[in-house]
Amino acid sequence: EAVVSTQSTGALTNFAFNNNLNRIICKKLGALSAIVTAMKAHPGSGKVQKQACRAVSNIAVNNVDLKKEVMGSGLIDLMVGVLHNHISDMNVVVAVLSALYSLCVFHGLRKEIDETGIESTISELK
Repeated sequence: EAVVSTQSTGALTNFAFNNNLNRIICKKLGALSAIVTAMKAHPGSGKVQKQACRAVSNIAVNNVDLKKEVMGSGLIDLMVGVLHNHISDMNVVVAVLSALYSLCVFHGLRKEIDETGIESTISELK
């Protein structure tokens, strides 16, 4: 089942890449809730977590409305948890931090991300 989640979130990653219309389609079809479901169903799978974070990054990039929807979906807390649980897997760490960076480009979300306690997690990487 983790393989299906990895492939599904990978497909969303590719579908949303450089295509704002496809990002909007993802939103309308409930892609973010599907990503949340995949992440919660397979917390120990670095592959699922990495692909899920990559999908979030591609779906939310350059779209303030989608970034706000990500913030309301619980994905930020999930991604911070992924960072804690997969701190030794640099592929996962890079995917999480890339997704969080993509969200932070809209400065109104930085405060909410800061409130997750991510700074202590990042300090563990040092």
